[in-house]
Amino acid sequence: MLQAINLTKGFKQKMVLAGLSFEVQPGELFCLLGGPGAGKSTTMDLFLNLTKATSGNCMVGGFNVALQPSKPKGLLAYVPPVLPLYDQLTGLENLHYFSTMAGLPELARADVQRLFQELGIADGVLDQPAAGYSIETRQRIGLAIAVARDAQALLMDEPTKHLEEAAARAYMTLVRAYAEGTITGAPAAVLLATDSAVLAAEFGHKVGLLAKGKLVEILEADETLPQEILERCLEFRPVPVGA
Repeated sequence: MLQAINLTKGFKQKMVLAGLSFEVQPGELFCLLGGPGAGKSTTMDLFLNLTKATSGNCMVGGFNVALQPSKPKGLLAYVPPVLPLYDQLTGLENLHYFSTMAGLPELARADVQRLFQELGIADGVLDQPAAGYSIETRQRIGLAIAVARDAQALLMDEPTKHLEEAAARAYMTLVRAYAEGTITGAPAAVLLATDSAVLAAEFGHKVGLLAKGKLVEILEADETLPQEILERCLEFRPVPVGA
């Protein structure tokens, strides 16, 4: 569903990505693990067609993002470090707005309420203006928007960056469930950038270790014991759980 093919990206004299290649299949949570400057956000921007690769290709659902930019839009949803919502609109109104922007019909109020409950969003959020939301609530609404859009691929750029440890773990549990299809009934491909070795090792089906724009190694949960993955991730990038 998501495929990076020998991606390179340079800015002036600096090479930000150098031959990056990986795939994320439906049912997989692929954690791209790296520190500041590793190239995580640049990778996200390339998949979102916000910048152009120097060479190589980004594919979404078999479509080349740069050459067929309109095709992937209906397949993708995106959650940034802090989801920007319209502060004057309620949770229900924000969800309706982003759904209709994607060309989808409005969900019935009862359906939105059930969705919020399933994602652990408090009942009061439905009719509360977004100006009063916590960051955790905003991030969960990002997942709700992806569910409402029935997104087959989800891009997430450090979505737990501003969350406390317990909130980050609870959120990652939902993200993994979204990938596996237990929330929507259909598996999705999730690419999540993070600098938390612990979260990547605990929740990722695959962990790609990214350093200076190069993919050092891909660790797979079904081939490696969880403790071995954690030790390798901590060796590569020792950071706090909620970082």
